[in-house]
Amino acid sequence: MMRLVLFDIDGTILLSDGAGRRAVNRALVEVFGTIGPSDHRFDGKTDPQIVREMMRLAGHADDHIDARMTPLLERYLELLHEELRAGAGRVRVMPGVCELLDALEARHDVLLGLLTGNLAAGAHAKLSAVGIDPGRFRIGAYGSDHERRGELPAVAQLRAREELGVDVPGHHVVVIGDTPADIDCGRAIGARAIAVATGHYSVEELAQHSPAAVFEDLSATHDVVQAIIADAPTRQTSSTRVGRTELGPGIATIDDEAFSVASESTSDAATLRIRLATIDTISLDGDELTLSARDGTQITVLSAHASRLCDDLLARCRALPELTRALRAFGSRRGRRGVRESTAIDQQRFFAPFLEARRKAGGAGHPAAVIAAFDAAALIAELEATLTEFAMERHGDYAPARRALHAELMDLSEPLRLALEALRIAASDAMSSAEDLRGWRVWALQLRDTFEAADRVWLTLDVALDATPWRS
Repeated sequence: MMRLVLFDIDGTILLSDGAGRRAVNRALVEVFGTIGPSDHRFDGKTDPQIVREMMRLAGHADDHIDARMTPLLERYLELLHEELRAGAGRVRVMPGVCELLDALEARHDVLLGLLTGNLAAGAHAKLSAVGIDPGRFRIGAYGSDHERRGELPAVAQLRAREELGVDVPGHHVVVIGDTPADIDCGRAIGARAIAVATGHYSVEELAQHSPAAVFEDLSATHDVVQAIIADAPTRQTSSTRVGRTELGPGIATIDDEAFSVASESTSDAATLRIRLATIDTISLDGDELTLSARDGTQITVLSAHASRLCDDLLARCRALPELTRALRAFGSRRGRRGVRESTAIDQQRFFAPFLEARRKAGGAGHPAAVIAAFDAAALIAELEATLTEFAMERHGDYAPARRALHAELMDLSEPLRLALEALRIAASDAMSSAEDLRGWRVWALQLRDTFEAADRVWLTLDVALDATPWRS
């Protein structure tokens, strides 16, 4: 399975000797007349977020900041190039970075990318300043994409899918960074984080945020690579209870199929393994994680990493059905293709709303946003509009023929409209409880069935449209 490895820049790949801060401060003075508080922390934040926070503290309202944000950032980039040139001898690569990039590039199962609060142009300027080709990173998610860092992992996922055709599930995304914000930002998609104490935070401070691994620096190339490619990160548990049976302390592991806890007790060694598909509910109360299985079994895990375990479990249990990952193939899995010239265009128009919904879902970080991306009412409306256009294009002002074809197309599409209505009902049920995975699974199965229905309906529409040539 391909892993998408996303590197932070400042404090992780390199140190710019304050070039970014100096450029921001100069730009702020030029555009706003002040830098705001001089001791404001930049680490872990996006460039637009830094500007907004500093100017809010200086007394500026958001609408005033928004009106000047674009010219401010443009001027910042100009000044950043100046600062990098002036401090060329002081900008440096962090230990082990070049060797790690070489090792990862040599692997067929790793896709290198960037996840940074820098603007895209600023990120490329900093990398170039230390002799690292920005082109080595095939995917990037930047502060210029979103002001909130927590949205960037999903942006990187989406770009990998759309630009390279690589679909990487959240638990195979790895974020490497030097701040708690780097560790936390990927949790919404189930990404793992590898922390490195080359910035302002110590190993101990970073470890408190439960990364998959934490290193002093990136010079231990083999160990870092192994942490990146690890299939199932482990978490220490203080105790695990199944019903009334106490298993004691152990090691928890989550893979694509199951949640496991291996007991460390030498007197009663045991391993608990529960398939993800059988977990009905997941709840978190402080350091206590509780799972309820389909057969009524209740598992309670006490761990300092309970929050991360919960995030990882929910991300894996809420994976989208595999069928929706290849929507561009819909309508082509058959021996027959339409004979008319407009076949490909008609097919593209028919499936376009479904492809767009899948694209939005791929970029959504929260389960509610994933469900909302597949808005059944909107998809029905777009379907009916497309069928109306098909009839109009073929019969124009000749109302009897136009109405007859439209009625035929509506009849043929009825199975898809029924499937979409069922999807709407399933979505409403799934949204009612964030902890109950049963509603999500019903919705996900209906989503799969809906796209299967779309494929079957297109086959019948294709035949009907072949029999109805365009009006001359």
